[in-house]
Amino acid sequence: MVVTGGQRNDGAMMQDTLKDIYVPRPTGRPRTTPDTVMADRGYTSGVNREYLRDHHVKAVIPQKKKGLL
Repeated sequence: MVVTGGQRNDGAMMQDTLKDIYVPRPTGRPRTTPDTVMADRGYTSGVNREYLRDHHVKAVIPQKKKGLL
């Protein structure tokens, strides 16, 4: 868990949070990369999607809604 100031953009913290993943296994090296990341619209930036794509991680993140003006 990463706790940041209320004014900090959550999406900016995604890469730092993913770098901290460490899941032990019964044998072998621990997992450090998830298969899938599920997140809310705050994480939909192109930078985050590109990072996940580059690391072969499936993104389950809805797109932000377009304004209805």
